[in-house]
Amino acid sequence: MTKLMEKIINTRLIWFLEKNNIINKEQSGFRRSRSTVDNLHIIKSEIDLALENKQSLGMLSLDISKAYDSVWKHRVLIILIKASNLLSPLFSQRNGIPQGSSLEVTIFLLAINDIVETIRTPVTANLFADDFNIRALIRSKAEYGSSIFSTANQKYLKMFNTPLNTELRFALGAFKSSPIESLRNLANELPPDLRRTYNTLLYTARSLINIENSSNKYLAKNIKKAEE
Repeated sequence: MTKLMEKIINTRLIWFLEKNNIINKEQSGFRRSRSTVDNLHIIKSEIDLALENKQSLGMLSLDISKAYDSVWKHRVLIILIKASNLLSPLFSQRNGIPQGSSLEVTIFLLAINDIVETIRTPVTANLFADDFNIRALIRSKAEYGSSIFSTANQKYLKMFNTPLNTELRFALGAFKSSPIESLRNLANELPPDLRRTYNTLLYTARSLINIENSSNKYLAKNIKKAEE
């Protein structure tokens, strides 16, 4: 009888969570018409695009050890008992989710639901239950040595800007027609020329600390360019 009641409650709870879009859209675990293939397809597509644009893509995959046993029940109760902006009286609970319960998966999805929101664009992430994938295009290749070529002709600098703009559109899931300045504002991203100026000043400051650095006598041009 207890198992039957749990299944009824779980079915109703899942319906409510899906109907109100409470479960994060990046979560594919134990959801109707979703599977691990969804996440694999997203990751493969991002890898393909990075290779196509001659970029490097870094990915960090996390698997939470003893995930169900580590769930903080207090947080789950706060999520579940909130109704009409009112909370029932608080009471103490131990950690963990009862194994074998019909509700265990749904409760866990609620407990981990906000983790994707800690990731900010242009970094992307998705979930399958407790398997957490974080991805980011690596900008270091495009910016390596930027203090050297920052004074180059604008025609050649645009060769660096184009893939950076493509990277930003992809990370935000934006259309090709979306104004790039608006996308930079959305992603809190500096324009490429300001990024190069920042890197130039950083390199200059780091070099000047070492008075024995033989390149210091050539840095005046970098400083003048930054002042402009």
